[in-house]
Amino acid sequence: MLIVNIFLLGCTEPYPIASENFEELLVVNATLTDSLQYQTVRLTNSYPLNTDTLVYVNNATVYIRDNNNQIFNFSQVANDSTYISDMPFKAVENASYSLHITTQDGREYQSTEETTPQKVTIDNLYAEARTNQQGVEGVQIYTDVTGTNNNNLYCRYEYDETFKIVTPYTVYADMEFSERVYFYNSFLDCWYYFYYIMLHPVEEQTKIGYKTNTSNTIVLANNSQLISNTINKVENKFIPKDDYVISERYSFLVYVYSENYQAYQYFETLKKLNSQESSLSPNQPGFIQGNISNVSNQEKIIGYFNVASVKTKRIFFDFSNFGFSKPAYFSECYVNEYDYRDKCALGIYNADLLYYDANTRNYRLVNIVEDGIYTLVNPECADCTTFASNVKPDFWED
Repeated sequence: MLIVNIFLLGCTEPYPIASENFEELLVVNATLTDSLQYQTVRLTNSYPLNTDTLVYVNNATVYIRDNNNQIFNFSQVANDSTYISDMPFKAVENASYSLHITTQDGREYQSTEETTPQKVTIDNLYAEARTNQQGVEGVQIYTDVTGTNNNNLYCRYEYDETFKIVTPYTVYADMEFSERVYFYNSFLDCWYYFYYIMLHPVEEQTKIGYKTNTSNTIVLANNSQLISNTINKVENKFIPKDDYVISERYSFLVYVYSENYQAYQYFETLKKLNSQESSLSPNQPGFIQGNISNVSNQEKIIGYFNVASVKTKRIFFDFSNFGFSKPAYFSECYVNEYDYRDKCALGIYNADLLYYDANTRNYRLVNIVEDGIYTLVNPECADCTTFASNVKPDFWED
């Protein structure tokens, strides 16, 4: 029996599958929304749990057809699993859509026809100080939504979080090293070598950066047990009070997808499989049936073609909004000082250590004392471009 263990990261990642008799399966990730934009479809092949090699499905023919036989073609992004629509479009009310895929070896796949569910509005996106069930103090982010009709409302939540980073140190200059230069000091009777060091102005600021992470969990909610068409106080994310992401400025963008019941059930099953208790259960199901099939055989396909109504909303905050102390910087800073004045005292090892830290470990120069004492620090503490962007996002509000 094929045992499936699925890790869904932001609903965009491939599915690793482990089995005594491993089957390579097509993995489809596609959500058509009612937002006018370039729509995306992601195609990969499954891979065993003991490997982490992402296998793209290249050169496939991909399109979406509506019930009026209008076709929306997709093209593959170079060196990526993503196929993007050739033109912006959106799902509209009272229309149905199906996904069609033909791989370069001639296999054809087609989804069932799916319609756009009821629209949803985001009434409120907010954050409150809270102590979670593990006794950790922090910030809980909630969402309140309302459906546009009195039918049952089924919602899936994703998010992008963006946070501001201010490094503890500022890059003084960029360093350029010459080839080794050898000298003999007759007064001290020592041979030594060193590097001439040339300093160049820093071309771009590296102290302030912005980092964006996407959600990697499945959050679902519905109002099937409620009388009203609202779903309130859905927990989107908990942030411990000592997490650096809220240290300077934090932005949270929520995506709320209103889905039909079948899609909701599919993601609910994925969520159960991803839970720790399910992964240890002897009753773990072997395969999740989606709505995509091979047109000519019973080949198993992983994935679901989802048509959803989507709304987004963004908030900003930081630690001071909740009375917390400022969190510590996310990385420990290692400050190394090199006295480069007395080159005999440097010795061969120290000369190479400075060169190694600056060129191989990418330590950044943050200070010079007396034109010969160089202070360097690990890049995480002075150069935000090594792990984030130094370009302020268009949406950012300080």
